[in-house]
Amino acid sequence: MRVLIAVEDDLFGLAQASYVTNTPWPPLTEFKVVHVIEPVSLKQIASGSILPLFDFVEEELHREAAAMVRRVALRIRDKFKSPYVFEEVVKGRAKEKIVEAAEQWSADLIIIGSHGRRGVDLLMLGSVSNAVSAHAPCSVIVVKLPATGSGSTSEPAVTQSRNEASFRS
Repeated sequence: MRVLIAVEDDLFGLAQASYVTNTPWPPLTEFKVVHVIEPVSLKQIASGSILPLFDFVEEELHREAAAMVRRVALRIRDKFKSPYVFEEVVKGRAKEKIVEAAEQWSADLIIIGSHGRRGVDLLMLGSVSNAVSAHAPCSVIVVKLPATGSGSTSEPAVTQSRNEASFRS
């Protein structure tokens, strides 16, 4: 079995790692932790505000992304004592690159995070998890951050999408 874990940031990465490490997987399951660095918008470049720093910023983003992916992968490696935990940082539109990574790696399952945006925020920012769920070549599990406040748990909330039982074999 191959499980692709698409992480956005440390907060979601930790929630996804928690879900993965608390889930029983078949022996020899392979995990790939992926982060997508979104391209800088043309508006930002045209304004000239970041042009002088573009190369530095791009290198720093890649370094930070690789470190975050490594932290998530390390939690999984430590839990399962597995050599089958891979890391990847790619550039592009997350909605497309996550699906492409799943296709190229022949993933059986994608685990992705969701902010749970609604209304105008969803319209303006879109939903990577919705797009991935709709276009993925395999089943998708969406991990949401635990609710904050009284009575909340520290466990992430999970939503299963498309063929949710097919990965349990």
